Amino acid sequence: MRSKHPVSTHSSHQCLPRITTIDMGRSEDCMDIQFSENDILNIFNKLKTDKSPGLDELLPRLLSEIKNEVAYPLYLLFRRSLNESSIPTEWKRANVCLILKKGSRNLAENYRPVSLTSQVCKVFDTLIRDTLVKHLEGNKLIHDSQHGFHAGRSCLTNL
Repeated sequence: MRSKHPVSTHSSHQCLPRITTIDMGRSEDCMDIQFSENDILNIFNKLKTDKSPGLDELLPRLLSEIKNEVAYPLYLLFRRSLNESSIPTEWKRANVCLILKKGSRNLAENYRPVSLTSQVCKVFDTLIRDTLVKHLEGNKLIHDSQHGFHAGRSCLTNL
């Protein structure tokens, strides 16, 4: 059960604006997200096989090679995850690596962190994003001047 009131454990947060939480109860709206096994296969076809794995150590290349065998079990897992409004705990974990941006390797400020997360979770994320963008575009809920979420557009094209 969700708490109806935010919890703060540090007194230093008292100067922040108070957040009001409205408990809307359990929503079944996530069940309306429609996708198929073919949608999952299409995402697997676009996987960049040279990327690093997350903590689950599943290489994108392996997933790409076994996509036909895992597409239906993943469809069931993704569907259940949406229906129960939860995702596996392992998908919330990441392996954080430091990547040198430029300059001396001895200075911490020359590095940026990169989170290596589960490839399966990335497929799920892509599936949800694609479905939501398709819905928003199909129902004309994204204004034409919005560049950040339209295919072929970006913040740069907005300039």
